[in-house]
Amino acid sequence: DRVIGMTGKVTKEIVPNEIGEVKVDGKTWSAISKETIKDGELVEIIKIDGVKLLVTKVGDKRGE
Repeated sequence: DRVIGMTGKVTKEIVPNEIGEVKVDGKTWSAISKETIKDGELVEIIKIDGVKLLVTKVGDKRGE
């Protein structure tokens, strides 16, 4: 839970309904989003869903 609210960097593009990857706090996580987020973009961690992170682009609260 400590990564919730943190900023991470996309290391594998995330598209809706497909799993991408985000590096946050020195670790790589599987990540999902309701929007397309390209490799290299910054994201905010909204919640943890099992072993995946739900993320949204930094400054974009529509993922909630």
